[in-house]
Amino acid sequence: MPENMRAYVVVATIALIMLFFVRRSAGFFISATDFRRWVLLWFVVTTVGFFMPNFWLMAATNATVVLIALSQERIKPALFLLLLAALPMIGVDIPGFGIINYIFTINYQLMLSLVILLPLMLFTRRQDGHKGVSLEDVLLLTYLLLIFLLNLRETTITDSMRRSFLFFLTGVLPFFVLSRYVATPTAIRRVILAFLIPVFIYAPIGVFEMVKYWSLYASAVANWDLSISAYLPRAGLLRAVGPAVPHGPIVFGSLFVVAAGFMIALSRGRVAAERFWFGKVTIWSGLLSSLSRGPWVAAAVVYLLYWMTGPDKVTRAVRYGLPVLVLALMLLVTPFGAKIWGLLPFIGNLADETVSYREQVWNVSTDVIAKYPLFGNVQWRDLPEMQVLVQGQGIIDIVNTYVGQALEYGLVGLALFVSFFFVVLRRLRRAYRRAGLDRAEEAHTARALFATMAGLLVMIATVSSVGLIPWLYWSVAGLCVAQTRMLQREPVTEKTSTRARTHARRRVVGGA
Repeated sequence: MPENMRAYVVVATIALIMLFFVRRSAGFFISATDFRRWVLLWFVVTTVGFFMPNFWLMAATNATVVLIALSQERIKPALFLLLLAALPMIGVDIPGFGIINYIFTINYQLMLSLVILLPLMLFTRRQDGHKGVSLEDVLLLTYLLLIFLLNLRETTITDSMRRSFLFFLTGVLPFFVLSRYVATPTAIRRVILAFLIPVFIYAPIGVFEMVKYWSLYASAVANWDLSISAYLPRAGLLRAVGPAVPHGPIVFGSLFVVAAGFMIALSRGRVAAERFWFGKVTIWSGLLSSLSRGPWVAAAVVYLLYWMTGPDKVTRAVRYGLPVLVLALMLLVTPFGAKIWGLLPFIGNLADETVSYREQVWNVSTDVIAKYPLFGNVQWRDLPEMQVLVQGQGIIDIVNTYVGQALEYGLVGLALFVSFFFVVLRRLRRAYRRAGLDRAEEAHTARALFATMAGLLVMIATVSSVGLIPWLYWSVAGLCVAQTRMLQREPVTEKTSTRARTHARRRVVGGA
């Protein structure tokens, strides 16, 4: 049996088992019909990815499938998050047909952006009722303009437009659509659930990869005739990558950082009492399988910030922290637990080479930033002083998104980048703190999104913005803004509805 077929059998088997357990909890938020439709869509897209002989056939087939599914989905951005990590992010150049070298490099995720998000922005009436341009919009669009102008220093206008367009598809479009087209508490719960369902599948896949030393999704990518390396060992185990191949286990771990916050957002009422433990254990196991300390720290930040921003801080810390402590102590008495202890940040003694490399990156990069402080240097990778950072694969991995921003776009670019997220978090925090008791559930969701966004911002200090990572933080930022706008609007109550109807009657009488 070919390797891609054997890998698919494992993925499909794990998916069916997990979906059997997930379907009951999902029933609190969506109908059984919608759940079956989402599952079928995910299976079709995944199956096509494993068995199509090349990228272009895969992309064309899956684009057609997604377009058909969109016609049956009420909250269309949900399908974007449902399918975002379904297949690896492998790029192929779109040829320029003799006019230019190539148009741009497309991958599966960009295909989703073009098929799902772009039509929403261009042709669909937005749902949030918000008019005008917000401060977040201004900061993001200014950042986009800066990228375009700074790229002109070292490249052609065509290449600068290409890079700006890719950022538009990767960052601006997910933020714009999710911040405006997810406009009700029901919609935001639906979108969050759409992201969580496939992540519950990826978690046991990650554990399988770690234990069996077999990267399942690398088989699908190899079927597209592309050469990749997906085997990164640590402490005698394989660092799982799942569908995050070929960008590495930290990118895979970032899925579970977001999932940890999203699971908190849905953990109220009956869902908190039934099967919430199953979701937590699943997410923690996937996070563990990446063997990546950055996502571990980020997930801890998510839980800590959620506890610290709500009532009964001590009670919550004991309720949720004590089981984690007990589990950690139980693991310590096993050989596997000893390996995990050695990988823990600050106290572990394994993977010291990565720590020394990060220190070297910081020292060299700060010297380069000092030479180009305001607007950076787009060609920083070619500078002689940066060559000491070239790794065995022939690349320079900055392993810090903020340093990468300062290197490429200077402190001005870094300031715009950081200011955008600061404004998003500040407005969300103010909104949920002002929410009354009658909006406790919306405030709970807002706190979970706040913690998720903050956790991602901590994590990207340990990794470059590669693979799915920028898609995640721009999308979560969009949901944060959507939740802020919901809390800023007056809740729809019987009193509000009566007042609105009275006002409408007066306008009709006045017009008559």
